[in-house]
Amino acid sequence: MYEVREITAELLGGNGIATEKIKHANLVSFSCLKLLALEDRSERKDAHDLIYCIEHATSGLETSVAKFELGEGEEPEQREPRTLRQRQVSDLVERLLDRIRS
Repeated sequence: MYEVREITAELLGGNGIATEKIKHANLVSFSCLKLLALEDRSERKDAHDLIYCIEHATSGLETSVAKFELGEGEEPEQREPRTLRQRQVSDLVERLLDRIRS
């Protein structure tokens, strides 16, 4: 699970410009690796990196799990349970972050 980014840079010594395609871990893979590292070695930097990824994810902090589980409809019978589930998920993430911080 990776992404590919094209990087263009000027070569040292004025030898022109080079463009390379670089593979790097995507957000899910990187987050999993950071969670494993945090569990194994409990380094503060691992916790920081994990939180940084959550805060700066391109998809934002929307609680997508509620939309997946309960649909995206705007009818009250969908919207109200979805709002409750978003709060539950938010609480779960907050508890996870509290454990990471301590």
